[in-house]
Amino acid sequence: MISIEAEMYQKTINKKGGWKGWRTFIISKIVKESDEINSFYLRPEDNKEIADFYPGQYISVSTFIPELGHKQPRQYSLSSYSNTEYYRISVKKEISQNTTPDGIVSNALHNKKEGDVIEVSAPAGVFFADPKSKNPLVLVSGGVGLTPMMSMVETNKNSLQKNRTVWIHSCRNENVHAFKDTIEELNNENEWLTSFVFYETLPESETNAIEGRIDLHQIKEEILIEDAKYYICGPAIFIKVQYQSLVALGVNRENILYEEFGPQLLSLN
Repeated sequence: MISIEAEMYQKTINKKGGWKGWRTFIISKIVKESDEINSFYLRPEDNKEIADFYPGQYISVSTFIPELGHKQPRQYSLSSYSNTEYYRISVKKEISQNTTPDGIVSNALHNKKEGDVIEVSAPAGVFFADPKSKNPLVLVSGGVGLTPMMSMVETNKNSLQKNRTVWIHSCRNENVHAFKDTIEELNNENEWLTSFVFYETLPESETNAIEGRIDLHQIKEEILIEDAKYYICGPAIFIKVQYQSLVALGVNRENILYEEFGPQLLSLN
């Protein structure tokens, strides 16, 4: 995988709008997507073209951390369709849990203002959906793991073929559900998209969400689709549970792709 990604980096450098190393971008817009996730729209300071990307890929950002006295890099999935004007990342503000400290970079980004600058690397990553493929998509995301899925769905919306897509998302409650209204609108307006939402805690108001955590066996009729590609994104334990569920349902392992959000080392055994 390291050699594959190195080859992809080189292809990005050579493509139109590509570059090597860091490039200065301006935060042109910040949008609050939920109680803990903000989207940052990044435009190149030099106003030159930027490299395109596959839906699901990421960029690295580097920003100065006052507490450390130097810059610190982090990788964030691109959460929009590919275009020549901006990149969008949607970042969860990581707050300390028990012995886990606050996320240094995510908190620094949430303190940024429109007009601030950060350093950005060219898009990369081997977790992506090929926009030219005609395979149906089944997307399974947990929490902020929905960000690469947003890119896949937006890309599909802007494509000619509009692959059949089923998106299953899980989060604690509707207050932390980023892009909630956008996803509902896409689901209501497009026959190619079917979405399921699981909340650990249901709101008092009327909702179509299902209470509890994702149970793929509960919706197996909707997700067992011939020739489908399955994409899972979220924390390590989330990926492990969903991966094992898909295998138990008879999905070929070769058709399951996943990307982990977090520092844990993932084992699917």
